[in-house]
Amino acid sequence: MKKPTFEDLLYELEHNFLPVILFSDKKNQLVNPFYIGNEFKRVCNLFLSQRIKKERLKNIRIPINSFTAGSITVKSEDRTLFYILCLMFPFFAMEEYNALCVKSYIIHGIYGENPQYFTLEYDNDTKPNGSYWLCRWIRDEESDKPVHINYGPRDITDLESLENEELVNFGVEIFGNGKIGEAEYVES
Repeated sequence: MKKPTFEDLLYELEHNFLPVILFSDKKNQLVNPFYIGNEFKRVCNLFLSQRIKKERLKNIRIPINSFTAGSITVKSEDRTLFYILCLMFPFFAMEEYNALCVKSYIIHGIYGENPQYFTLEYDNDTKPNGSYWLCRWIRDEESDKPVHINYGPRDITDLESLENEELVNFGVEIFGNGKIGEAEYVES
């Protein structure tokens, strides 16, 4: 059996681990998005180091300072409506590997409720230079498992527009809060 590569482990982290812990229990959310934001680097490094140890992978090293998190606070007048947690992964476009995330986002309520997981994924199949697709993970009500939705390609040269417009609009749609006043980015 072929040993997993670092990219395989990253894919597992981005597409299996994070969606599963966010949607782990309908009634009692086990992991709060605030915890993920505050402990993102440690959680990712712990997950990867455990997988490397389990698979007995000797030549894989986790890039130093490769996992960072920041947040966008979305306000209307003087009250916070919701947050967008921005998660950065160690990413480099590779011909032989698809679907690794440049970034992922967790949109959630002011107490961490109703988390929504979005990913910005690399697609090498789009020629000539590949592209980046916005995707979303939701809980399937019947199977109670995370389901992947694809929204199509996005221009990553303008991440600020994606974050401050499109993701904010998703948040407004999800939380039904109407008019948005400001979005403030805070590095954590």
